[in-house]
Amino acid sequence: MNTRGIQIGVISLCALVAFALYMLPKSAPAGLSKPLASAAGADTSFSFDAFQTEAKNGLDSASLAQLAVLETKSDTGSLRKISDLWSVYRNAGLSGAYIEKLSIIAPTSENWFNAGYRYMIAFRSSEKNGAKLFFTRKAIACFKTVLDKDSNNLEAKANLGVCYVEGSQTLGTAPMKGVKLLLDVVEKDPKNITALVNLGYFSIQSGQLDKAIERFNQILKINPDYLEAYIYLADAYQRQGKKEVAVNTLEILKSKNKDPELESNIDQYIQDLKSS
Repeated sequence: MNTRGIQIGVISLCALVAFALYMLPKSAPAGLSKPLASAAGADTSFSFDAFQTEAKNGLDSASLAQLAVLETKSDTGSLRKISDLWSVYRNAGLSGAYIEKLSIIAPTSENWFNAGYRYMIAFRSSEKNGAKLFFTRKAIACFKTVLDKDSNNLEAKANLGVCYVEGSQTLGTAPMKGVKLLLDVVEKDPKNITALVNLGYFSIQSGQLDKAIERFNQILKINPDYLEAYIYLADAYQRQGKKEVAVNTLEILKSKNKDPELESNIDQYIQDLKSS
């Protein structure tokens, strides 16, 4: 059973509140113990201008007119409005670019973090190698800037760790660099959910199912309503062959969920488990 369909439902559930669930990994890190070279002959070319032009071609006339007016200004308010506009169109790359421009004018840790956050969403959703590499590097640079300002910002460190792990294949670097950052965050803050959920997910992908289950149960002790933890916990139990436990976990998720679309996906997941 592919849990990604359910994860999409979870993202839909929280999209109006924040980008929080986009912090969850969208693809498995290709190995957690050795550096990964980029695929031979992989096309890593990328033009940000072409990316922006293509995105603008998908806007309706009203949004184009609004954007044209905002682009004549360079104040922080206008830059934030442009970023918000691109967020509405689910273009995290352009949303991040305008928050980065805002950060240069108003260089607060919060602004740089938000830029990195959006760039991370962008590299996760990018299908082309060039775009993935570009946005991965942008996200890393932004989170590093936050840490330069405040080395104790554990959310920035956790997200930087995620970038290194998920981006390891694209960057051609060792994913353990990112895992160590996540472990350092948990050592300093055992209740840091960002680090715990990603460590749990990476444990699933590396076959460390007992460790993954431990992580997700730890998250649920901290916050019993953290819905995505139930999804990954059920996935880990399923991989262990514990179908009944996986179904019970999903039933708990179902009792806590309030989103009809997600409920439909949960029901399908349970049905597949019972019939497999």
